[in-house]
Amino acid sequence: GYLTMAVSGGRGWQSCWDSHRDTARVGRAVEYVREEEALPPGLPVFAIGASSGGGFVGHLAASIKSGGLPHLKCIVPQIMGLNGARNRGIPTLFVHMPRDTRTAARVRQDLKSLRAVGIQAQEIEVNPVPVTAGLLSQCLPKHVAVEAAAAVQEAGLLDS
Repeated sequence: GYLTMAVSGGRGWQSCWDSHRDTARVGRAVEYVREEEALPPGLPVFAIGASSGGGFVGHLAASIKSGGLPHLKCIVPQIMGLNGARNRGIPTLFVHMPRDTRTAARVRQDLKSLRAVGIQAQEIEVNPVPVTAGLLSQCLPKHVAVEAAAAVQEAGLLDS
């Protein structure tokens, strides 16, 4: 089984991660949950983050001596490269949009760098899909999906 937990970084609402201060805070949070839930001490950890959180999970893959998260087995940065974070050998799966050429270039460089030192690294490219009532009805009631799709179209928020 898996235990899912979420953590927020920075100094509160609408704040980004601090790669030095928050790595220790995340480590303490994971240990707290392990203890409270009476989980085995060596339980594997998977870290997923989006945007600044995607860049932050790269810092969790640092050496343990440098503040990396113990028992980390995989990181999944989304919509972000690693920005030079050191990786102790933790497999990495990037999820990004190739349409965002700046992030795609960073991910390409990170893939190259990680693979060059023998770290398993892959990517999933997320391509655009039309925002329609059909798409939105997968998670909204049909009448709400129809209204929402029409509203974003009328507001000019879509490419087509």
